[in-house]
Amino acid sequence: DEGTIAQAAERVLHGQLPHLDFTDPYAGGLAYVHALAMHVFGVSLMAPRFALFIAFVLWLPAVWWLATRSCGNRWAVVITIVAAWWSLPMYPGAMPTWYLLFMGTWIVVALERWHASRHANWLAVVGVLCGLAVTVKQTGLFLVACALVTPGKSLDQVEVPSVKKKLKRVDFARNVNREDILNGTA
Repeated sequence: DEGTIAQAAERVLHGQLPHLDFTDPYAGGLAYVHALAMHVFGVSLMAPRFALFIAFVLWLPAVWWLATRSCGNRWAVVITIVAAWWSLPMYPGAMPTWYLLFMGTWIVVALERWHASRHANWLAVVGVLCGLAVTVKQTGLFLVACALVTPGKSLDQVEVPSVKKKLKRVDFARNVNREDILNGTA
């Protein structure tokens, strides 16, 4: 895997374009990041790992911030250390999935900040991160889909009157037996 990733980066470094001049098994965007790493650190298999390490270091504050929101400072330190220990040191290959994990965590941070402040800037950050995720790997579309689901609208916050009102519409839950829901037998 790393050889394929490094080859794509080296080809971009020499001016070739992913999916046009050569086949890239991923979306193509990561080849540019790794090509930049090869430009800075030299052409080797270590250059993409250096880029990954930088992304890893930038990810840790997001893990810590989310953990402090959930369980306080002491546990946040423990959670961040565990996350750091059970992630990159276990498999330090510069695989696109690592970048998706890092971006996904920052997307959650930005969504949390947006829910707290309602500042549109945070939604812009979410959009940029989702766009970057898709350029790294096609499965970055799952991050886009998750970002589109508003976290504040969980099932425990759904109110019965609003569901009953929507049940009157034919297109809402069209395959559900309305009588079962109204009688509570579903």
